Amino acid sequence: MSKPNNQTPEQNWEDIWKDLELNKIYADFFSKIEKYQPHDECNIFNAQYKKHEGAKDICNKFAHFLKKISESKDEQKRKNYCNYLPYWLYDEIKGKYKSTDNIRSIAFVSDLIGVESKVNAKIPKNRCTLGYESGVSLEEMQKRKIFFAYFREYEKVKSIINKTKKEECSKYNKYINSINSLYKVYKQRNCKSGWLWLGPPNYFDCDSKYDPNNLGGSVHRLNHLQLGVLHKLKCQPQLLVRKQKHS
Repeated sequence: MSKPNNQTPEQNWEDIWKDLELNKIYADFFSKIEKYQPHDECNIFNAQYKKHEGAKDICNKFAHFLKKISESKDEQKRKNYCNYLPYWLYDEIKGKYKSTDNIRSIAFVSDLIGVESKVNAKIPKNRCTLGYESGVSLEEMQKRKIFFAYFREYEKVKSIINKTKKEECSKYNKYINSINSLYKVYKQRNCKSGWLWLGPPNYFDCDSKYDPNNLGGSVHRLNHLQLGVLHKLKCQPQLLVRKQKHS
């Protein structure tokens, strides 16, 4: 699938994530064709936010998914859906505002987030809460979504790489490269040491085994692999390594 060269790493990742169907859990649960019933909790958007087109629609979808998550019988799936919910919500908001907008600057967002407690008050068990952060931009939330999905799909991607057809290799190469461009920055930001460090946020994992370079190995290691070993891999590792400068 051909994409413009001027896309950001986040846009590249989103496109490839969908193209490789790694977004299946996300796309299946947060279906765009699903029907949503109106919720009384969203009536605040009838008049107060008329100029914010689509705000009430987002609210009704949000309330719907809060209830849908609580009804899931599978505990692990319920947890995954709940963890993805804030990213879905900010994706919906991002569709109507600039990605650089700070969340707190968008007029209706605080009331939208407030709907969560009103809906959850009517849910007897298995409630999903967002852990809302007001001081981040929509662009930042998109980057967090990238890492949240990446760490949860790592083993799946690792397994697929050595089984996939050669013509699919370039897609995984692009997927890994789009993450690699952000990984070092976010690892340095979120992975500290010392007794005051409370650990990374839930969208990031500091374990070095998740370094994107590990999915394809390093150029130095590949130069020392025997041809017979490379031949066994359907998706040759050199296709999965980001470009490095030669010394």
